[in-house]
Amino acid sequence: VLTNAAGCDSTVTLDLTILNSTTGTDTQSACDSFTWIDGNTYTADNNIATHVLTNAAGCDSTVTLDLTIETVDVTITNSSPNLTANQVGATYRWLDCDDNLAVIPSETGQSYTATVNGNFAVEVTLGNCVDTSACESVNNVGLSENDKTIVSIFPNPTNGFVTIQIENQQGTINYTITTLEGKIVEQALNVTTNQIEVDLSNQSDGIYTFILNAGNTNKVYKIVKM
Repeated sequence: VLTNAAGCDSTVTLDLTILNSTTGTDTQSACDSFTWIDGNTYTADNNIATHVLTNAAGCDSTVTLDLTIETVDVTITNSSPNLTANQVGATYRWLDCDDNLAVIPSETGQSYTATVNGNFAVEVTLGNCVDTSACESVNNVGLSENDKTIVSIFPNPTNGFVTIQIENQQGTINYTITTLEGKIVEQALNVTTNQIEVDLSNQSDGIYTFILNAGNTNKVYKIVKM
């Protein structure tokens, strides 16, 4: 109650609306880098950056960034003829660089064993991120033309036991049996026998690689366990 110009009471009623500021979190994930609403580009995880906007009420709205940057390791360990993607826990597609990066059928493991000489790369998918490695060279597949070595693998496919018969081999050999992921199942050096017995009974069904080394050359064979 006030007093008006006539000296009488003047009763004023308040009609008040309180408008509030707001806060929020902007959760984002990105591959390699992310440009936010503040105009900055972030290349690492960040949960402290803030930016002030105006909300619908016309008050300040403070937004905090919660950013996760995902990176893909696309380097390759080249143990020719074995190539292994260094990124773990991803999905893979091996590519033929000499055929315009054509996808090599059925080669989706972390490791790839080349069966011919050439240049190869791997496409790695991790979460929402996809990246492709540089091409790696393999040039030691195949025995020389003068080498008359004959390799027979039976039964193939197998349910456990495999016999590998090596004929016309001169001198000793080395061999390695691996999974498609590059895990060594069996390995032997300076073998002189021409018959190798392999037991895959305790191994998972799938494709295995038999790598025969004779001198300075390698030859690669597939063994299928069903």
